[in-house]
Amino acid sequence: MIIANIDVSNFNIFAEHSSKPCADHEVSSKTGKNNTILSAENSGKIHGLVFILLGLALLAFLFAPVRSFCDEIQSNSKNVKEWGAKGDGITDDTSAIQKAIGASAGRVLYLPPGKYLVESLSLLSRSTLRGAGAESCSLVLRQRSEKSAPNLLQGIDVSNLEISGIHFYGSRQSDTDGDGQAVYVLAHAKNCENIKIHDCTFENFRGAGVVRVSGNTKAGKVLFQIKDVRIEKNRFLNNYDINPASLSHAANSIYLHSGVSNFNISDNNIDGTYNKMGISIFSNAWDGHVTRNIIENCGMHQSGVYGYGILLYSLRDTTVENITVSNNQIRKTRRMGLYLQTVNNIVISGNVIDSCDVNADDTTLPAGSIVLNMDTAAKGEVLISNNIITHTKYAGIQIYNHKGSCRVVVDGNMINGADENGKPIGACGIVLRDGAKDVQITNNNVTNCKFAGVFIYNITSPMSNLLLSKNHLTNTGIGITNNSNIKSISNIRVTDNVVNCNGSVGIQLGYVNGGLVSNNAINVTGLYGAIFTGSDISVRDNVIIGSNRGGTGIILRGENKNKHVENYKLNNISGFSTKLVVE
Repeated sequence: MIIANIDVSNFNIFAEHSSKPCADHEVSSKTGKNNTILSAENSGKIHGLVFILLGLALLAFLFAPVRSFCDEIQSNSKNVKEWGAKGDGITDDTSAIQKAIGASAGRVLYLPPGKYLVESLSLLSRSTLRGAGAESCSLVLRQRSEKSAPNLLQGIDVSNLEISGIHFYGSRQSDTDGDGQAVYVLAHAKNCENIKIHDCTFENFRGAGVVRVSGNTKAGKVLFQIKDVRIEKNRFLNNYDINPASLSHAANSIYLHSGVSNFNISDNNIDGTYNKMGISIFSNAWDGHVTRNIIENCGMHQSGVYGYGILLYSLRDTTVENITVSNNQIRKTRRMGLYLQTVNNIVISGNVIDSCDVNADDTTLPAGSIVLNMDTAAKGEVLISNNIITHTKYAGIQIYNHKGSCRVVVDGNMINGADENGKPIGACGIVLRDGAKDVQITNNNVTNCKFAGVFIYNITSPMSNLLLSKNHLTNTGIGITNNSNIKSISNIRVTDNVVNCNGSVGIQLGYVNGGLVSNNAINVTGLYGAIFTGSDISVRDNVIIGSNRGGTGIILRGENKNKHVENYKLNNISGFSTKLVVE
């Protein structure tokens, strides 16, 4: 143990006795021996000094690693002002900070409080830019006379990059080619890894992505990728789109595409008033988490078909897969809160989505707070579970164009409020549309939907392998229904649902070729409890309760062959028709 040099001249015992001879001390001689005994008073002082010295030694020992760590941090950190950066908001600090970046690879480059005016900075591998905090340290994109704004920070083929504690300000400069981004990291000619951007604020940028991370693809094939990406605890304000007609140039607060894997986008706060998308995961991205983000107002001041909270989008010959989107809060988007196209092995769980799809018309794209748009390339499984959806316009959840081999499970969601009937669908809780197959809709709680709780709409191709079970549908126009002019539905099971509806019918299914309807409890104020058309339908063990409005309990119509109706219970049904009609 090493004890630091200690000045003991101020200790009373030394000051008191340093000039006195030993004879002046209180001593006693016993048995003729020269044994010197200190007085009780001085003995206590000596003991106190010993304890003090031991305590100081212990403190020195304990704090030595801390001091060593601090010394190491200091020796591994550089300050941009060492290279002449002013941070006064007037001086162009581009050259000074670029030199600092070049000289600080492998070290922390610190930006003290200030407003640093820059044009465009190139990042290197092993760069760490650490600002004093987004409240006091800002990088401001210098105004240019050219039409195209540059990227403020750009890293090509870089790895081991960290950016934190900086307020990026884009000055709302015009852009026409997708640049003008705050941070753009690209794997152009080699694979890259370990990118972390956290605790920053991004404001007034007009590029394709405010924070954009991209690999390199050709004809759908990934040539080079970026892995291990962390975008966390950032804030995005008033970033907006300059090219509303282009999806690839649409303003995204966070934009990952073309070869990005093992990513985490979490705890960001995005006010996307002028954005087309809050978070966009686009073509060839896999193994990621999007969680605990707050996203609101996307596209609300824009026109056109965009304005999504979170977009997962894959073109043909590309993939977006193995991604979990969970525990996000999405509010007030022009179009969908969550839009997924041709994705594989996706979990959408625990999200709160409120007042989304406010300007949808369901003509250019399917409408809904959560929309899954699948084609033949889709495979694996998509799970949509335990989400809370309120105040949607047309649909809480819509499964659309489902032609691939992907299994879809919609389970345990709460949907409250769909109040605007439109074309071709009305205001519904859950919609299955255009060729849906291998879909399970279970344990959902749907309330206050003007047209229907669950609506099956199909005009292009048959549907098959559908399960609707253990759902609670309350105050919906119709409980479960499909449109009257559709292709056939085969192997549909409607079981154990509780339907309390205020429309004309509780459950209505047409063109069924093989189905089971059992153990449902239907409380309907309209004319009919249930209506079925088709063949090979088994209807059993259902309970239907009317409300004296009059009507029919169960109707089987059309080409019913091998029809089975048994063990049904009809209570309080009265009116102009009988309790069971087979036509």
